[in-house]
Formats: sequence, structure tokens, C-alpha cells
Amino acid sequence: MKALIVDDNFFNIKNISKLLEDLGVEVSSIMSGKECLENVVTNNYDIIFIDVMNPEVDGIEIMQNLKSIKEFNIPIIALTTAASIDDKEKYLSLGFDDYISKIIDINLLKEIIGKYKVEFKKLSLLEKRKLAIEDLIKYYSELRKYEYDNGYELKHIELRKKIHFLVSIILEIDQILSKEKIVVLNDLHNMDNDKPKIFACTHIGGNDVQRAFQVIKTSAYLMLGNPGILYKKIIYQGLRMNGVIPLETLDKKERKIAYNRAVELLNKNGNLLIFPEGAWNVSPNVFVMKLFTGTVRIAGDTGAEIIPIATEQYGDTFYFNIGKNYTVPENYLDIAQDLTDDLREKLATLKWEIMLSQPELKRDEIPKLEDFQDEIIGRCNYGYGFSLEDAFKERFHDKYAIEEEEVFAFLKNIDINLNNAFLMKDKLELSLRKKK
Repeated sequence: MKALIVDDNFFNIKNISKLLEDLGVEVSSIMSGKECLENVVTNNYDIIFIDVMNPEVDGIEIMQNLKSIKEFNIPIIALTTAASIDDKEKYLSLGFDDYISKIIDINLLKEIIGKYKVEFKKLSLLEKRKLAIEDLIKYYSELRKYEYDNGYELKHIELRKKIHFLVSIILEIDQILSKEKIVVLNDLHNMDNDKPKIFACTHIGGNDVQRAFQVIKTSAYLMLGNPGILYKKIIYQGLRMNGVIPLETLDKKERKIAYNRAVELLNKNGNLLIFPEGAWNVSPNVFVMKLFTGTVRIAGDTGAEIIPIATEQYGDTFYFNIGKNYTVPENYLDIAQDLTDDLREKLATLKWEIMLSQPELKRDEIPKLEDFQDEIIGRCNYGYGFSLEDAFKERFHDKYAIEEEEVFAFLKNIDINLNNAFLMKDKLELSLRKKK
């Protein structure tokens, strides 16, 4: 359920938001009544709470403007400091669907949420096939939220372990059809104890997920961000058979659900394959991109062992280097970023060892950046539909670091000529000289 709060007081918003989120409601807020109409039109809310005393445009006018929209049917709840029966009847008569005092009665809030909660309608396979990909993404996102809010648990973890041999056969067939080879440089991990495992793997794109499943040789759910077009591909059904925790990475509630699903999985003695970089590494000179801290925190919450895995692809051969199992200390929450940096160093060391195993390249054999990135995007055999922009968007973004695109953004506004071409790449200056 998605709620919008319209209130000019930050502390009121914070208080109501916390109570709603505790009830499993996804909350958005705005502090300006003028923004309300556009916000509601461009978002799909299930309920709206409006402060009747908004200074710019009062809540009554906001409500009336919304109600005047054709086919508008979202319940609007009046928020006010008043708390008498007469006040309630007043606001109901003005057109509000319900009323609650800002001094929140949690039982009344539960009653209002229960009253207006929209029951989720599950679609048949045929109905899902008819949906456009954007609608299918939204459907699965809402389904995950509905199941989480209603206490659904992960099922068939042990069954998936028993049928893992079928998954292995499918992956072997896939490898043959893809004409790809696997080389494991080192394998220092072990499965001797009964602790759940988090396989933390570098992400290089193409078929690295399938090949990673082959080298870990055990049942593990996949943490999969932004499945997109995969929902319509047969490979997604294979992932469901294997076990998958999908999420839309830009959705705050989805991230919370995926995190808690991973914790639930590991607490039920399942294993997890995760790519902590968050996206394909399309950088030409960064061994391992900065990592999200979720891997370390999940390991700390569950006592799971982390197994670092580096992978590289040269031609049609995947090279893997598997490190030792390790656990995080009890004070992991206090030093989560340090532990994440440590995992990144482990992965970078493993990847460096792979690179050292390869023949040296001559300078003229090093691919151009564009060719290198196009090769990564083009590796996939299934037409996933992912782009270079997706890779940039989904990776970890350090708010304290300036991206290359930001540094050189001013170049877009420059009229390039021979006098300022030194600001651009060498090839552009060379091109200008040739034209002259």
C-alpha cells in the first residue's frame, strides 16, 4: 500500500511516516500543497493524508482539486489538530473520506489503513504475458510488497537443494550451447561446516551468473536487481526454479524486503549468490568497483560465511578465483564500511591473480574503451536488453566522490575548435586537425 502525506511540518511528516511504515505502508511526502496535484497524477497512491491547515493552499482546496479530477477514487484523509466528533463530521461533510488527529491514535490509524487497503489481485500466466514490460515490472514489485506485508515466507528451500542436480544439468547444456569454457584458478573455500554461505562474486556481465553457479557447485538463491525484460524470458523461470530474490534497486521498500528475504533464507540454512558491485563492471581500470555494504551486514545478521569469488572472461573462457570462507566480527554494524572495503580488497586481489595468469598484452592489443564496453554489453546470449546506461545507473555511487561525467559535464556547452581541443580526448583533436 502506498500513501502520500501532504503537510508543511517536517516533524509531523516524520512522525506519521514512521507509524505508517510500521504498518507496512510505503510512504511518500511533500511539504507544498501546490505540488500535490502533479505528484498525485504521476504516482499511484492508495491513500492520501492532507493537513487541512497547509499555508500555501489549504487542505480543503487541495482535496477539492483532487476530487475534481475525472475518475479520481483515492481516499483522502484529513489531518488536523482538532479531535472532536463535530470536527470529524465537518470534514467528512466537506468531502474528505476520513479524518484523524495529528495526535495519532495508533488503533484508529490501523482501522483507517485496514478500511482502505486494496487487496492485491494475482494475475494468471496468460494475463502476465499480455502485460507490457513496464507494467510487468510494476506488477512483480507490488506482488513482492504484498507478500511481504502479509507475512508470506520463502518456501521450498530444502526442495531446491534436492533438485539442484537438475539445475546443474541445465547449466551444463547452457554452457555447451554458449560454447564457453570454465577455468578455476584456485578454489580455497570449503563446505565442511553447516554454516550458510554467501558467495560474493565480481560482476563482469554476459553469462557470468550461470558460470558462477557452476563453480560454486551447490544450491544458492540469486540476489537479482532490476530483472526488467528477464521477466518475459524463459531464463527467469529457470531462476525461479533455482531460487531468486528479485528487487527494483531504486525502490527503498524493495531494498528492505530483499535484504530481509536474504536474512530469512540464510537463517533457514539456504545459501546466497550475490554480486555486491551491483552492476556489470564496465570500468577500464578499476578491478573491483565500490561495493554496497549489504553483503557484510547480511553476513553479520545471520552468522553466514562470506566466500569471495573473482571472475574474468577472456574470449570464450571464464576464469574464476575462489577465496577462503570467513565471517565478520560481532561489531560488524560499527565497522560495516571498513569490512566492505576489506571484501573489496579480497576480490581485487583474487582478480589480480587471474590477470597475472594471462599473457602480457602489447599496447596496440589493448582494446579501445568503447570496444571494451560494447563487448561486455554484447556478451549475453539471451538478449537481456541491458545497456551501458543501466550499468552506470545500478552500480554503487559514492556521494563523496565526483564521477567523471560530472567533472567533464561543462564540455557539452563548449564549441570545440583547435584552440580548445586539448580539453577533449586526443582522438577528437586529431580528427579536427584532419578536417582542417
